[in-house]
Amino acid sequence: MNLSFFENSSVTGTIQGNRKFLEGALISELPEDVLREWWEKSGWNFQKLDKTITKLAEMKVKFLPPFSVSQLLDTNQSEDIEYLFYLGDLKLLRSPSISIVGTRSPTKEGVKRAIKITRQLVNLKYVVMSGLAKGIDKAAHQATIDNKGKTIAILGAPFHKIYPNENVPLFNRIIDAGGLCLTPAMPYQEHGTWLFPRRNKLMAILSQATIVIEAGATSGVKHQAAECLRKKRKLIFLKSLADKPEVTWVQGFIKSGGIVVEDSQSLESALI
Repeated sequence: MNLSFFENSSVTGTIQGNRKFLEGALISELPEDVLREWWEKSGWNFQKLDKTITKLAEMKVKFLPPFSVSQLLDTNQSEDIEYLFYLGDLKLLRSPSISIVGTRSPTKEGVKRAIKITRQLVNLKYVVMSGLAKGIDKAAHQATIDNKGKTIAILGAPFHKIYPNENVPLFNRIIDAGGLCLTPAMPYQEHGTWLFPRRNKLMAILSQATIVIEAGATSGVKHQAAECLRKKRKLIFLKSLADKPEVTWVQGFIKSGGIVVEDSQSLESALI
């Protein structure tokens, strides 16, 4: 991620070469030519797309266009991420952040570990990032807010299709607590299993390290782990997970550079 993106609040550019705007334009300010381009890509009828954009505009959703995304992520058109949509404090991305991820069906011990580590990260002044999913993600977001920290939620789906629906109150709580919710999903990208691996890859790019609390043999966390190593971000596993012989993929990532921690002191050392 390119932190110099934030050094000048008047970063400007064009959409489709014909409109200048400040970083973080409201989606209600979309130029007609861009809206038409989205319509052509979506396969929807225009009325459906217009209704969806209107709903997002009522939520006061903002967006970053392709040139800003490339600057922020420090890439050339970051792979399959074209636009970013967000609500909340975008400048939280200036602060050092750590991703906490794991299974949607954690054990009670897994939830306790997630809460304990989240509390430690807040005390260390890190922003806590996660994916607004059930289980470990939810525990990390809630524990951050409960401990007066700041949290960033990276969603897989668009804001009008928050998944899972049961986490809509948590989504609102994150915004109300001064946090940030962000998604790379275009308004018409409502469904697809590929949305969540893309979400996890974006989390790896935006955070300084990823901590995997608890995961299964077929966990989607593997996408984030792989991106961490590819982008040279720290990848951290709890010893309680690394010791599980049935989760064989973890050992592969450890051999490739993943770090194992077993207590608060070793975690803090790993983050330095």
